[in-house]
Order: sequence, then structure tokens, then C-alpha cells
Amino acid sequence: MPPDSADFCFMLKDNIRSWIAGAQNFIIGRTLYQQLGDDDNIKQKLLKGENATTKQLLWNSLENLLREPVKEAIIVDSTASEMPASDDTVLEALRDEWLPLYTRMNYLRARIDEYGESNDPETITLREPIAFEILSLEDECEQIWVKRDYYLKHGTLPEFDEKEFVIPSDPKELAKLLQSIPRNIRRNRLKMQQPGAKALYAQLYVRYKDLYKQITGNEYVEKD
Repeated sequence: MPPDSADFCFMLKDNIRSWIAGAQNFIIGRTLYQQLGDDDNIKQKLLKGENATTKQLLWNSLENLLREPVKEAIIVDSTASEMPASDDTVLEALRDEWLPLYTRMNYLRARIDEYGESNDPETITLREPIAFEILSLEDECEQIWVKRDYYLKHGTLPEFDEKEFVIPSDPKELAKLLQSIPRNIRRNRLKMQQPGAKALYAQLYVRYKDLYKQITGNEYVEKD
């Protein structure tokens, strides 16, 4: 396991919980143990493929990993349900960021199921990269759900820096800021409209429009 991987461990443990509560696909479960487990003997036994003995070994091994002490993580069920649509610009941007990942993840789950339970070396070689990508996508989806929860609680995204939006008392600095706001609104609007754009651009877009209203008392009128 690479150093400084605590956050990655949290995500894997959440995936283990989902695996135990779900269909318990052997290949995905084995991939989880390979990433988080440290018993090489168990890893070698699991490489022999799925049977009654290795399936039970895998379940016990993953269950034991959950009991190991790790700092508390926020558990978000990012794979069980769809993120709801919203009229809120930032929430909808989060959904737009999440949806392609969720769609790809479900497509890969269907693909891995097509291989069935065969444990011949060729099939294992084909399935394992898919399993790793599924885990990576689950982690990305979960991170977006966490950001969504944070936004609902605090009104901003966790990476948003409010210090950029302090209104200066100096008239010259204020005039300079006011002049830059339309440019920042346009720039972030264009960025948030790009496929796969980060929701932060939507947050910045909304905040610059709010800032304009704070300073002028008027709604910002956008030009095409």
C-alpha cells in the first residue's frame, strides 16, 4: 500500500461495506482485498479462483479488514441511487459532474457480469482491469456525494475560497473589482458548460453574480 494513503483506505472500506451488503462478486471482492489486505498467503489462495472455500475466505478476510482501526470516514451510498435533479445551479453542476461517472460505472458492472463466474486465467485477466476501474469510479462518485452534502450544509463547496469575494473599502480597489466581475462571470460560465466540468466553476459563476448585486444593488444582466 502506498504511503499517505489513509483517504484511499477510507474509500476502500466503504467499498467493502457495499460489497458485503451487495451481490458479493468474487473478482471485485478479491480486488478490494489485494488493495487493502496485507496477508500474502490469503492473496495467493484467492488467486486460485472462486469456490466455496475461497469465497468464505474472502468474506471473512474483508469482514476482518473492517474491524481494523481507521479514523472515521463519511460513508455515502454513492452507488445505490441516482443523484436528484435540482433547480440550484451548483447542485445541478454536481449532478452533471457525477452522472457520466455513474453511467460508466453501471456499464462496467454489466460488462463484468457478462464474464460470469469463470476463473480461467484469461477471463481473470480480462475482468480485473474492469473491477479496478469500477472501484475508482465508485470513489469518484462518492467524493461528489460528499461535496453535495457539504454544500447542502454550508452553502458552499469545500474547495470554495470565500476570501476572493471580500468587498474592499478602498474606492479604487472596489472599482477594479467591479470591472473584473463581468469577465469572471463569463469565464466561469464557459468553463461550467464544458463536458465533465467541475462544479466549482458553477459555484464561482453564482458567487460572482451575487457579488455584483452586493456592490451595485442590481442583478447582473448577461450578454450572449
